[in-house]
Amino acid sequence: MESQFFVKIASNKETRDKYQKALQDRYYGNLASHMKRFDLNPEAIYFRKDFDEDLRNTKHSASLLAYLYGCFILSDPKFREEVIQDPDKTNYYLVTHQDKFLDVALQDENFKGRITGILQDLLDCIKTES
Repeated sequence: MESQFFVKIASNKETRDKYQKALQDRYYGNLASHMKRFDLNPEAIYFRKDFDEDLRNTKHSASLLAYLYGCFILSDPKFREEVIQDPDKTNYYLVTHQDKFLDVALQDENFKGRITGILQDLLDCIKTES
C-alpha cells in the first residue's frame, strides 16, 4: 500500500495512468532483487501474483489515504507553513473549520488538479467494486 500511496501523492493522474504498470513492475523487480541479495527466493516467499493481488486489495485504502493526507500535503507550501506556524490559524483551519482550509487550498490550480485526480482514482475504485 505504501508504494501506491507514494505514487498517488507524488504524481498527477495522467502520469499515474500512463506509468502505473511500469512502476509496479519496477517496484516488484527491486523487491525481488533485494531478497536475492539475502539469499531469499522471492518466488518462494512473495509470488508476483500475490504482490499484484495485494495491490488490488489495498488500492482503495491507498487512494483514501492519499486524499486525506493530500488535502494538507499538496496545499500551497506558504499557506501550509502559515497555518502550522500560527496556533490560532492551526486551530481555525485544521480543527474547527477544515472546509475553510479546502476553500483556500482549492484556489491553487496545481492543488485542484492533483486532489481532483486522487478523488477520481477513489471514484474509479468505487465504480470497479459496484
